[in-house]
Amino acid sequence: MFNETPARGDLVGAMTIAEIFLLLVFAIWCGAVAINKGPMSSSYWRTIAEQYRKDNDKLKSSVAELIKERDKLQKAVDFWQENFGISPPASITELTKALQSPRGKIVLQDAARGYPRCDGNNVLVHATVRDGAVTVRVAEDSTKLKAWLKQNRVAPIGTVLEGWPAVDAFSATISQFYGGTQNPCRFDYSLNYKTPEDYYNGRERLERIFYPAGITRTSPH
Repeated sequence: MFNETPARGDLVGAMTIAEIFLLLVFAIWCGAVAINKGPMSSSYWRTIAEQYRKDNDKLKSSVAELIKERDKLQKAVDFWQENFGISPPASITELTKALQSPRGKIVLQDAARGYPRCDGNNVLVHATVRDGAVTVRVAEDSTKLKAWLKQNRVAPIGTVLEGWPAVDAFSATISQFYGGTQNPCRFDYSLNYKTPEDYYNGRERLERIFYPAGITRTSPH
């Protein structure tokens, strides 16, 4: 008769009657399955492989959906960070505060424009109309417009335009710059006028291409 080692004795002592019973039931069940099924056929393993393949495809689809949702949420985060300098608001209070901020007011103004701004400093032309004569001073700080002129080999725009023919030719160039969906934006203009006729004529001609960003009247005398 041999003596049990302390480790083996502790293991057996730790097992309860119920655990031993369950272990015996499991062993009997495994034996019964082996007797009934015998060696597994190749069709059985093909079935298992096909099921694993389907499960793998489902997992890939789930991962793709999660990545798509993550990218969508990231775009929302980027939008709020870029336009408001904050993370997406989690309450009406946070939303109201964001919309009332300086950045928020700009976003609301742009939303009411129809088209967004083309540049940060978006006033491209400063027009003066007096007794039917028009003078337009063109701003030179639109980097986006400069890049487009160079890329499309369009002659640089003069800084001062005299007369409506020159202004109309300039407007045609800007219309090409907008180019439908190429640059879906609109520049702004300011207008200084003298008479009511100057006011209506100036707005009617300029607002074919630009959005108003300041209209003032000089003394008619």
